[in-house]
Amino acid sequence: MEITNSSECIARLRSVYNMLSPKAAMVADYIFAHAEEVIAISITDLAAKAGVSQFSVVNCVKTAGYKGYSDFKVALALGMNQSKMLLLGDLSDTDNPYDVLIHTMQKKSQSLLDTLTLISETSFNRVVEMIMSARRIEAYGIGSSAHAAEYLEFHLRRMGYNTAFYRDPNYQVMSASVLGAGDLAIGFSTSGETKSIVDAIRNARQNGCATVVVTSFAESSLVKQADCVLLTTYSNPDFFRATNNSVPEQVSLASAIVLAIARSSKEHAIENLARTTDSVDEAGQDNSEE
Repeated sequence: MEITNSSECIARLRSVYNMLSPKAAMVADYIFAHAEEVIAISITDLAAKAGVSQFSVVNCVKTAGYKGYSDFKVALALGMNQSKMLLLGDLSDTDNPYDVLIHTMQKKSQSLLDTLTLISETSFNRVVEMIMSARRIEAYGIGSSAHAAEYLEFHLRRMGYNTAFYRDPNYQVMSASVLGAGDLAIGFSTSGETKSIVDAIRNARQNGCATVVVTSFAESSLVKQADCVLLTTYSNPDFFRATNNSVPEQVSLASAIVLAIARSSKEHAIENLARTTDSVDEAGQDNSEE
């Protein structure tokens, strides 16, 4: 299934944002805020509005993988015709709580669709196959990224896979150092620069362990240690703009992986899910009797 819409251009820009020069980043910021306008203006006008040179505009779009500004505008315009992108301004002081709900849900919904444009069918299917064939699977995450790592590990464990999740940095690098061929290490880090995650994935890979990373930055240190990469976007509430938080995107991705695996090994998954559910129910009954 091919996914194409205007937000793909924006998602690609976001995924390489940390690679951009300060001037090229100013171009990207202007495009994020005025995507519909950009379709109709020349490179000269965009450069003037962003306060940079035409070279910075070209540098920005080429870093995102486009041949030039015209190529970028065509892709953006084609996407606009297929799906109108939600570009929402900041919340104002007069917005009521329900306005905040609408604003947040719309931004998160768009961010999830943006993530879909960044993940190829080949990459996603490969990750599913890597998990299903692994002897042991370890997932690592810190801070907000720990939610998705723990979610994935928990559900894989329930389906009978040999898994572990580590949040503590020392445990991450220590456990990864004893993984080897046939094992799989999965690192979650929005920035792709979380030191212990990068170190753990590097340790695992050096020992012959397969590695998968989930991040929002395509040229991060973590990506350089990966056999397979799944990119997610991030969209923060305005109040938390200073932090890179991609919890909904990462957890949704983890949920899709779990469902894909469950469907690929339906009888095995159903049997183990039933067994783990029964064991928890029995443990709960025993505890209530004490």
